Amino acid sequence: MNLKQRTFLRTLILVCTVATGSWDSRADEIPRTIRVMGTGTAAGVPDIAMVNLGVTTEDAQASAAVKSNSRVVSKLLQMLSLQGIEERDTQTKGFNVRPVYSRDNNRNRSAPQISGYSVSNQIRIRVRELDNLGRLLDELVAAGSNQISGISFDIDDPIKLQDAAKQAAVKDAMRVAKLYADAAGVRVGSLISLSESSSASQPPMPMARMAMAAEASAVPIAEGEKTITATIEAVFGILDP
Repeated sequence: MNLKQRTFLRTLILVCTVATGSWDSRADEIPRTIRVMGTGTAAGVPDIAMVNLGVTTEDAQASAAVKSNSRVVSKLLQMLSLQGIEERDTQTKGFNVRPVYSRDNNRNRSAPQISGYSVSNQIRIRVRELDNLGRLLDELVAAGSNQISGISFDIDDPIKLQDAAKQAAVKDAMRVAKLYADAAGVRVGSLISLSESSSASQPPMPMARMAMAAEASAVPIAEGEKTITATIEAVFGILDP
C-alpha cells in the first residue's frame, strides 16, 4: 500500500469516527417523555332556570287574533315584573301569524279554506330565585300562558366550577403519569407542556332535593346537579430510577 492509499484510508476512518460520534450525540439528546391525558369534573347545584313560555290565540280575523294575543302577553309581562323578573331576563324569541285551514268532509275533496288565523308569541325568561319557580309557573298559566316548555337549569357564574374541574384534570394527569412511570421502572420528571383539550358541561342530573314554593299547589321543581368536565394533555420528562 503506497503513501497515497494509506492517507486516504486514514481520512476515511476519521470521517466515519466523527460521523458516528455525532449520531450518538444526537441520539443522547432525544428527550424522553410521557404524554398523558387528564380528566377532572366539578359539580354544583344550578342557581338559575330558563323557561320558554308562549301565548297562542285564534280568531276569524288576523287583526283580532293579534290584539287578543297582545293583551294576554302584556298581562304576562306585567305579572313577571311584579314577580321580580327583570327586563334583562325577559326576551321575545318569536312572533308568528299563520292561517288556520279547514277542509270540508265531503266526497268532492275541496281545497282547504282559511277559517281563521293563529297568532303565537314566544318568550324566554331567566328565573334567578329558584325557590319561587314552582309558584311562578302556576301564575304564568293563570295569567294566560298556554305554552310552557323547555325548562332548563344552569349556573349563573360557572367560572369557579370550571376552575375546579381544570385543577382536578391536572392532578389526574400527574397521577396517570406516575402510574406509567412506576410500571416502566422510571421516575416522572418536570412538566414540559400542558394544554387544555376540551371542556364540556353536562345537563343537570336529577337529585332528591326539590325546590318548591311554600304553597302546596305550587308545581314541584327538581333542579338537579350540573357537572362540568375538563380534559387536559400533559407532557412530563422521564428520569432514571
